Amino acid sequence: MATEAGAFKLHLGIDVGSTTVKVAVLDEDDQIVYSVYRRHHADVRATVLEVLQEAAAQFPDKEVTVAITGSGGLLLSQWLGIEFVQEVIASKTAVETFIPKTDVAIELGGEDAKIIYFDNGIEQRMNGTCAGGTGAFIDQMAALLDNSHILAIPGGFSAGDEPDGSAKFIVNILQNEKIKAAVTRLLDRDGLILGICNGFQALIKSGLLPYGEIRTLDETSPTLTRNHINRHISSVVRTRVASTCSPWLQGLECGEVYSIPVSHGEGRLVADEAMIEEEMERVGKAVSVYEITIEHLSGKEIQER
Repeated sequence: MATEAGAFKLHLGIDVGSTTVKVAVLDEDDQIVYSVYRRHHADVRATVLEVLQEAAAQFPDKEVTVAITGSGGLLLSQWLGIEFVQEVIASKTAVETFIPKTDVAIELGGEDAKIIYFDNGIEQRMNGTCAGGTGAFIDQMAALLDNSHILAIPGGFSAGDEPDGSAKFIVNILQNEKIKAAVTRLLDRDGLILGICNGFQALIKSGLLPYGEIRTLDETSPTLTRNHINRHISSVVRTRVASTCSPWLQGLECGEVYSIPVSHGEGRLVADEAMIEEEMERVGKAVSVYEITIEHLSGKEIQER
């Protein structure tokens, strides 16, 4: 980039992560005037060269200062002879400059998740083994879905569950555009989806049940909420098979009764009555119905048929 007499300098930062390259250009007032976010697909040098050429084309007559950060930036900085800033220091400086009242910063990166605490100095904690929702995890999950016939979402917590349980975290992943597109492709090729416990709750909260697609819900959408007694229930119930339309029900017969253990705090389905009758019962989405429930936690015997 050339220098123009009397012109102010721009500041260019390069962040080379495990899956992406980011470039940001700031003016003399520290305002972002240009930015790029691009996956490097393991070809870091070519991607960096590409994004820098694009940035140079935007500001052909400007002088810039350059610095590099990120988990993959050290070798690149040595190769280019450019200053390297450790990523925690870079994040700390950016947060303190632009959001000075921040107490905690959480970063979801390509291969890890970082939490930086700003009270009493600076403290960083990193989680490299549980990075659900990060870049590499999303890419890997989308690729796996494209090579799968079944998406099965298991349960998580039980009696100590919080409101919405782990379902809200699962839904956040399902709503990612890459995962959403991969799930749509799975359904388009007649793939199967199964949700167990919090996994079933995630299917409801994401719209996959009963709409058959991941969508934004509204006040008319069905949901799962607290049991009528407002307590966790752990019991054995008798359920009667109401439909065998699903491939999951091959070998069963309508009317058969099974004893099934249940354990949940939010096991009550709330939905518009018309939707239940027209969309669930009519097309056989209700797999089974309660034949009889054993002694309720309150001690009251109830029967439902």
